[in-house]
Amino acid sequence: MRDANDKQLPGYVAALTTWIGLQVVHRHSAVRIKQLGANIGKGMTDDLAFEALAKFPAGVAPDYCFMNRRALEPLRRSRTKVTCAMGVPTLPCQQDLCRPAITGTTS
Repeated sequence: MRDANDKQLPGYVAALTTWIGLQVVHRHSAVRIKQLGANIGKGMTDDLAFEALAKFPAGVAPDYCFMNRRALEPLRRSRTKVTCAMGVPTLPCQQDLCRPAITGTTS
């Protein structure tokens, strides 16, 4: 193993393979938005997210929203840019509707 300066580091390396599973206990526990694409008008939008939220019973809300980077990019582009007083773009707030919990997958 080597660090950023190409110096040798002590350490252990191991290959890791895993499968992630989802157990849905109740039929109103999860919502899937399908047939999203990279084409204009076919990507993830806030409207689609709110339509999915409307499918949950009253008083029930999801804890997480999972999406890959391909779905996240159209959502990011569809939003209005927020800038600070100096004109520098800022990050969305923590209460954002559909912040990605996992974005490491690409398709």
